Amino acid sequence: MKNNDNLVIQIAVAMIIIALLGIVMIRATQWKTIDPLPKSNVQPIAVKVQQWAVWDNTFVNADQIADGTQQVEPNVIPRLVENVNSDETNLVKSYFAGMQAQNYTQACAAISPDKCRATNPGSVELFAKEHQKLKNGYEYVNIKDLGFKSPSGKSVVCVKYSYRYKEDADPRLVSEVMSFYLDIVWWDLKITDRVCEKKYKEWSGNRPCPVEPNARYCVGNVK
Repeated sequence: MKNNDNLVIQIAVAMIIIALLGIVMIRATQWKTIDPLPKSNVQPIAVKVQQWAVWDNTFVNADQIADGTQQVEPNVIPRLVENVNSDETNLVKSYFAGMQAQNYTQACAAISPDKCRATNPGSVELFAKEHQKLKNGYEYVNIKDLGFKSPSGKSVVCVKYSYRYKEDADPRLVSEVMSFYLDIVWWDLKITDRVCEKKYKEWSGNRPCPVEPNARYCVGNVK
C-alpha cells in the first residue's frame, strides 16, 4: 500500500512539472510575437550652426539654424557697403586735400598730435619732407570707408594712392594700399596710424612695406 502511495505522488509531481513547462513555452512564444515599440513622433532638435565666411582675411560670423527649412550656403561673402560721407571719410579727405595743396598744416591737423603737431612749425616741416620727395604729389587717390573696425575699436578707412619719386629714373607709378586707423584723441577724431598693406610698382611686382601689418582690411577692397 505504501508503494502505491509513493507512485501516485511521483505521478502527480511529474504532471505538475509538465504543466509548468507548458506554461513557460506558451509565454515565451507570446513574447516573441509582441509588436515592437511604435516609432516616436518627436522631431530632431534644431542644431545651431556657426558659419564662418572669409571676408578678405577677416572672418564674418553668419549664424544660421539648420532645421531643414533654411538652406545654408557656405562661403557666402557679405556685400561691403561704403560710408560715403562719414566723419572718418571726410577727415581722411581733408588730410589728402592738404597734402595735394601743400598745405601741410591742414594735413598735419588731421593726424594725432603725437605724430604731428599742427601748432609746431618744426613738426609740420618734418612731416612734409616725405611728400616733398614726390614728383607730382599724389597722382591718384581713392578713399573708402567700408565700416571696418580694428580689435581695439578704431575705425579703419581704406586708401589707395599712387606717386612717382623725383629722384627715381624709372618713371612708372608706385602704388600703396593703406589702412588709416582713426580714433577720438582729446575729444577730436584723428588719424592715429597709417599702415601699409601692399606696395607695388607698375609692371614691376610687389615691394616690401616698411612694416608688416598685423591685419589686412583693404587689399582687394580698394582699387
